[in-house]
Amino acid sequence: MTVGRRSVRNRRRSASGRRRGARGLKLLLLLALTGLSCYGAERCDLSHYFSVREVSVEPTRRIPAGELLALSREALLGRSMLGGFTGAEAVLRRHPLIKDVSLHRRFPDRVKVVVTEREPVAMLNCGELLPVDNEGYVLPLNDPAACAKLPLLTPRKAAFENLEPGDSRHRLDKDGRMLLETSLAFRRAAPEMLPLISEFTVNSEGKITLVTLNDGVQVVIGKWVRPETVRYLKWMMARLAEGGEAGPREVDLSFDGQIIVKDTKGI
Repeated sequence: MTVGRRSVRNRRRSASGRRRGARGLKLLLLLALTGLSCYGAERCDLSHYFSVREVSVEPTRRIPAGELLALSREALLGRSMLGGFTGAEAVLRRHPLIKDVSLHRRFPDRVKVVVTEREPVAMLNCGELLPVDNEGYVLPLNDPAACAKLPLLTPRKAAFENLEPGDSRHRLDKDGRMLLETSLAFRRAAPEMLPLISEFTVNSEGKITLVTLNDGVQVVIGKWVRPETVRYLKWMMARLAEGGEAGPREVDLSFDGQIIVKDTKGI
């Protein structure tokens, strides 16, 4: 009986050892297959399995679909889906009507391009009228209906700042941006006044001057727009809209605590 029990225990130990050995072999096979899978994936990537083969674009209002699709394909086709798209985004952002870019991947080889377009907020007067956006970039738009009611910016000289090499866009220089910021300040603080202003310009002293649509009254603002300036202009334009006696020809608000008014006699 004792010999029989030992034989049974030995057989059980042997069977348990075989099971452990089988589990170890399975684990080794699993690790080997995992390694082969990683290697295979790497080989597939090297053979462009995860390269961009299909590009689509979200519909846009101002950029022709064919133009955006061609530009997107040029920037993206052949790039690795596993890498970053920073270079491609930079290429797309150089388009004068593209403000921002979002790229949506769908593995293994598809990318959808969604762009935010630039919108005109003012018209630059530099011998011709050019629409500009809120960052001062000139927009190649031929849309009179969209630009007809925008404020006019007339700098002392028609000049644009230099951008990075290879960037074909144009952007307003210091004078132009100063006028643009003034018009945007009115848009934020008193949007109802913009339709009453025909032009923002810079006088000989480098001070921002606006011209109203009510009899062409010139208002010297100064280097920036102050809250009290906006309040006074609202009051003045309301008085001018009432009609009656001839109003002032020029109002200077550029001095702290002073309002200088000139009528038709220059007083």
